[in-house]
Amino acid sequence: MKSKKLFWLNAFALATILIVEFNLTGCGKIDGLPVTAATPSIPGIPIAPPPPPVGVVNDSEGFYVINRTSPNYTYVNHKGNTTMSEPCRAASGELINCYVEGQELDLFYNGVELQYNLPTTLCTYFRLRPYYYFSQAAGSGPSSAQLDTDSNGVTGRDGDSSGIIGDDGSDSAYSSVACQYDYTPDGPNCCGGRYTYTTRSWNPDLGASGGYEAASVPNVSWGGTPANCLSGPAMKTQSKDTAGRPVNSLSYVGGTGVNSTYSGGAPIENGKGGNVHVANYYDAASFAAADSQLPNSLLGLTPTAFHRVDANGVAFVPQPFYDFQCLDASEEFIAQILVQVRSWSRKSNFLDLVANPGLYQISGAEPAPWNTLYDIFDRGNWHAYRTIGGFSTGYPGLGE
Repeated sequence: MKSKKLFWLNAFALATILIVEFNLTGCGKIDGLPVTAATPSIPGIPIAPPPPPVGVVNDSEGFYVINRTSPNYTYVNHKGNTTMSEPCRAASGELINCYVEGQELDLFYNGVELQYNLPTTLCTYFRLRPYYYFSQAAGSGPSSAQLDTDSNGVTGRDGDSSGIIGDDGSDSAYSSVACQYDYTPDGPNCCGGRYTYTTRSWNPDLGASGGYEAASVPNVSWGGTPANCLSGPAMKTQSKDTAGRPVNSLSYVGGTGVNSTYSGGAPIENGKGGNVHVANYYDAASFAAADSQLPNSLLGLTPTAFHRVDANGVAFVPQPFYDFQCLDASEEFIAQILVQVRSWSRKSNFLDLVANPGLYQISGAEPAPWNTLYDIFDRGNWHAYRTIGGFSTGYPGLGE
């Protein structure tokens, strides 16, 4: 009886060891790169260890941001754009860029969960600025609007005031005044500001041959706000200010540090059609001129969806990074980590990156026959909305 019990205990212990080993190697496996006993990891990339416990501050590990690993998919997390193995860790006085590389369907289905650790002796405050953007163009409407009703009951604008809308090139027919940033009834109203509304009606008895009687109403609201077109993780996870903008998270961490996670959820669970909801990487060379009003940290060529918009006396400046800030009591930066997530459309390109750090081959549709019959893009990322050459407006649209 005793030997039988010992046999089953040994068998259980062996099974446990095998399960643990399987989970650890699974964290480092990418389809197309076999894991073997001789080469237990992607070349040049150590197998990701089990994620550290959340909520336990680790002073020896410093200020870091990592993606929480999973045996179900592989993301590669690294500092800088020339190596795949340097951990995303910032020392005092550093501002660093880090990247999370993931295949697009993994990102679409799973999203990203970022774990951050600030040691007890480094920061007094911690500020988190999550990623968000404009899904559609937004802004202030015109300061004045006019609606004429001509002698035939046609409405619009009678540019030459002849009494007939349509007899002159300056005329235009429409049924109501509108703002270009108002997407109702199928979308949001992202038009802010106020205007003077003038109506004119044709009176045949006015003057010798008739004329328009006008009435004006000042200070009419366009009824919307640019905040209605903001999208991205921050719009889900953060509280909002009175203008509808997401509020940064700020916490006192002096003497205690912090270890926690941030996630805005996967695109699929947020009802999105593409990956821009989670994947914020963009290639600067694919976008038009910079917006000079952006903060210094954001200067450069950026998607239009990250540009500043002013309306209702408020500036709306989207956030292109997952921004983790270590601050002192005077709000001076001690260290900062800016994270970008890249969505890979082709496995071959993903594997190229592994073999050649720093090489980012952006790809669109899959090779034939997929791009002829099915036109698979697949999951939209910022490259799909590049503005060079008039390719796109720079906005992902309502479905994202």
